[in-house]
Amino acid sequence: MSHRALALLPLIAASLLAALPAQAAATAPASEVSVISRAALFGNPERAQARLSPDGKYISYIAPRDGVLNVWVAPAGDLAAAKPITNDRKRGIRQHNWSYDGTHVLYLQDQGGDENWRLYAARADGGGERDLTPLAGVQAQVIGLSHERPGVVLVGLNDRKPEWHDVYEIDIATGQRKLVEQNDQEIAGFLAGLDLKPRVALRTLPDGGEILRRSGDKWERILVYGQADSLTTQPIDIEGDGKSALLLSSVGRDKAAVTRVRLADGASSIVAESDKADVQDLWLDPRTRTPEAFGVN
Repeated sequence: MSHRALALLPLIAASLLAALPAQAAATAPASEVSVISRAALFGNPERAQARLSPDGKYISYIAPRDGVLNVWVAPAGDLAAAKPITNDRKRGIRQHNWSYDGTHVLYLQDQGGDENWRLYAARADGGGERDLTPLAGVQAQVIGLSHERPGVVLVGLNDRKPEWHDVYEIDIATGQRKLVEQNDQEIAGFLAGLDLKPRVALRTLPDGGEILRRSGDKWERILVYGQADSLTTQPIDIEGDGKSALLLSSVGRDKAAVTRVRLADGASSIVAESDKADVQDLWLDPRTRTPEAFGVN
């Protein structure tokens, strides 16, 4: 657009406004304006994050207890019988899931917003809670749960170095902890198979990142990507037999696709793609972790 055309814009806008009917320019009386309450926008939900127990007998969800979000459990089909199994009185609980032993609900909580998340196990019958990571100034990350090892949760803890998380197995019933992977490779995240063994890792680089596969006692590169692909390239999960990984990748492509990588040799094949847009969602079978459907927006 020329400088002359830009200079004319205020005059054009003024003439258009002058042509509008007077009633269109008038402001509605304040008494007729319905103000949305802040509670509707920022308050607690009535119920959120519903989860079905592994045996299908119970439903858990997050809902207020005395104004603070806590975990509730109800028999499937009878929400009226729900009871709270946690009693947080400060910030509220916002992340939870069932363990595969069917008797515990796991949730993360920090202290006063410090983001040093601790992992807790609450008995689904309301019989009490256990802090599985009772370490001050340490952040817990849940890496994996598996029906093949129902009494164990795989957790990342930065207790040795604050920058990087080592991988531990934690017994849900006792809290006993065992080191699985000492993170000396500056790895930002891990994926584990159904046996809860780390098999894929993600490492950030100054100009992007790389995805790695476990090979013996070493990590070997599967894929490297630059900054342009960093938002549309990431590991998704390990398939049930532990022999292949599912990745989202836009490397060398215009649209992000789901690929399957054979962990033995790094060979890759396309699982799901669209010629119109990036693949954004992928649904997996919960027991075999094989792809069942995908979504494109």
